[in-house]
Amino acid sequence: MLSSIVTAINDIAVKRFHWTMDNDTFKIYKTPLIQKTPTTIHFDQIQFKCNLFFEPIIKITTLKTLPVSNGNVSNSFQFTLNSDQRQLLSKSSQIDGHPIYQIRFFCSKLDHSLNNLLVEFPPVCEIRLNGNTISAATLRVLKNKPGTVNPPDITIMTRKKDTNRVELVHGSISQSYIAGIFIVKRTPIQAIINEIKKRRISKESILKELQERQENEQDIALQSQTLLMKCPLAFSRIKIPIRSIHCHHLQCFDANTFLLMNEQRPTWTCPVCNIKIESYNHLILDGYFMEILKNTPKHIESVNVEPNGHIVIVDEHPSLSENQEDTDNDEQEEKDAPAIVELSDDDDNLSIPSSPKSTQQQPASATVDLISSDEEDG
Repeated sequence: MLSSIVTAINDIAVKRFHWTMDNDTFKIYKTPLIQKTPTTIHFDQIQFKCNLFFEPIIKITTLKTLPVSNGNVSNSFQFTLNSDQRQLLSKSSQIDGHPIYQIRFFCSKLDHSLNNLLVEFPPVCEIRLNGNTISAATLRVLKNKPGTVNPPDITIMTRKKDTNRVELVHGSISQSYIAGIFIVKRTPIQAIINEIKKRRISKESILKELQERQENEQDIALQSQTLLMKCPLAFSRIKIPIRSIHCHHLQCFDANTFLLMNEQRPTWTCPVCNIKIESYNHLILDGYFMEILKNTPKHIESVNVEPNGHIVIVDEHPSLSENQEDTDNDEQEEKDAPAIVELSDDDDNLSIPSSPKSTQQQPASATVDLISSDEEDG
């Protein structure tokens, strides 16, 4: 009788638990939760999320599912390039001279949604192609952040006329994946920058916003803020200042550096405030920051922005001209070098030469008036 009750409970109970009876004692066991793969997969509906830098256009292998497994599994793919595909791969961009088309290996967790799949590989895996190996370190996403790894570029490892055999070897996985190889069309970074430059916010717009903020907060003592002329990503001088339209700060970062880093590891977060940048269409060229760069000597690392938009440049080295930085630095090092005193047995009265009087100039400050400037933004 009791065994019949246990059987009935197991039939209707939540599948995460399993009931048994042992010597008139009920026991409950937790059942491992394994996510099921959709029973029917329409491979023609599967789409990987487009990357800003490349878009899959031609599928050159069949898509394969990587089912749940408890041990190491090898999944084989093979392809041979036809003449049209070889011709595509031989084309170079007129913008940067690099190939327009590449061959990349895509993989993603297989979820209920088959659209905009984020690139993600099994935690422990490697790709083998024609005697070459792509290690797991190259295929690993940032923790709990699918899509923060690129599908690896295998173009250079590919045989252009012979059959290519590819293996994806992975360890135990508790969820199914799907993988395949595509020819992608690449977008050069400079082409993306050219598009961002079309979305320029003018110096006048930013000054108007600063002045309105000052008027609306008259009861609050607004303080000046410091803007760095160096990009927070590469610590080199900003050349093309950009930021997100959703950022509330004036600090910008360099467009080329930001895009280059996201081409290698797509995180798409603002390096200043860490806000998520959902689309590159949210990136704008800052005309106000551009004007500051134009009016600031290259050896200046930061400026102070007054609440009304005036720029105060504090020059720690007022005598340092742009074309004499290296020479002046060498001379300063010689001046700062400690005096060397040679001791001998004949020195009854030792005299140490006194240090020369400091001739260092005090930091000079200059105010740059960007408010009344009639110059056109460059």
